[in-house]
Amino acid sequence: MCRRRSRSPDPFSPDYATARQRFRVAAHGVGAELAHQPVDGRGPDGEALTIDVALMGARTPERAVVVSSGLHGVEGFVGSAIQLAWLRRLGGGAVAIPADTRVVLLHGLNPYGFAWRRRVNERNVDLNRNFLDAEESYRGVPPGYGLVHGLLNPPRPPDRLDAFPFRAGWAICRHGLQTVTTAVAAGQYDHPDGLFFGGLEPEESTRLVQAHYDDWIGTAATVVHLDLHSGLGRWGRAQLIVEPDQGAYINWYREAFRPVRTVLAGEDAPYAARGTMGTWLARRIGAARRCRTAVVEFGTYSQVRVLAALRAEQAVRRAGNQSSLRAVAVARTLMDCFCPNDRGWRQTTVQVGDRLVEQALAARVPR
Repeated sequence: MCRRRSRSPDPFSPDYATARQRFRVAAHGVGAELAHQPVDGRGPDGEALTIDVALMGARTPERAVVVSSGLHGVEGFVGSAIQLAWLRRLGGGAVAIPADTRVVLLHGLNPYGFAWRRRVNERNVDLNRNFLDAEESYRGVPPGYGLVHGLLNPPRPPDRLDAFPFRAGWAICRHGLQTVTTAVAAGQYDHPDGLFFGGLEPEESTRLVQAHYDDWIGTAATVVHLDLHSGLGRWGRAQLIVEPDQGAYINWYREAFRPVRTVLAGEDAPYAARGTMGTWLARRIGAARRCRTAVVEFGTYSQVRVLAALRAEQAVRRAGNQSSLRAVAVARTLMDCFCPNDRGWRQTTVQVGDRLVEQALAARVPR
């Protein structure tokens, strides 16, 4: 594959509607088969919301490479930029799809969160905690959750001089980092207005993915799926997070995607969550095909800073006044935590993301 990269317009979009339109135009330009899956809700300007799917490459593939963005709403600005940059390079002839491969780009899996710059959907559901198996119950909280519920979900929006970082630091010192991070982020199902709520049932986006995934990948016997995220890890660094169900293949990931760091959720990574799309893919798609799936995280700020932004945004939403100066400031902070307006960070993120897509295309899953 040619590694030469030419200059092109900034792939980062100012809003969801622009990102979606640019994705559609670029996908159409490379001859992709496009589908637009409508979902409930409207964007800030009344626009309809869709999950957009671009299929390109082999019609009867042996392999499928899937790249998804926006499962966590606001994180879609980063994932969309990577998808758009790769499509532009494909259109310019800088990359090519192997003859036996189909590429599937899933744009804006949580279009409501993308449009409204929230991590969750219209029902406050974290979609990457919503992919439970049919026999699992949408009930329960992670171990230690009682220690942090009040800390995570204040009764009113915090002041500008918020003591949360100090309180979070104290909780970590008292109970340990692993206990606190698992309690905070592993996913809870008993508090619908709280952070990291996994839902009461499969959400619309979840159902769409589950219903259509086999059609998207066609006849492929092997599937490599990269789900693009941001906000976890060191500034400007990428890491692959592999679910425990894929732990036996950890060395394959490390070889295929070097030099990007690959970690196993719950061991090298801070926590293992319930109801992730990756776990569903490993179990459901991996039952009939050779499947490799990983979350790609692009680091921004510290965990405490990102969590403070999520906590403040959630509290402002519960209070109901979205037009106040405080609400506007909180929304701006949240956006910055997941898509920093820093030229160097953005350039590096797109370059690394583009390389990871190329590596996924080159990777071969052994029989």
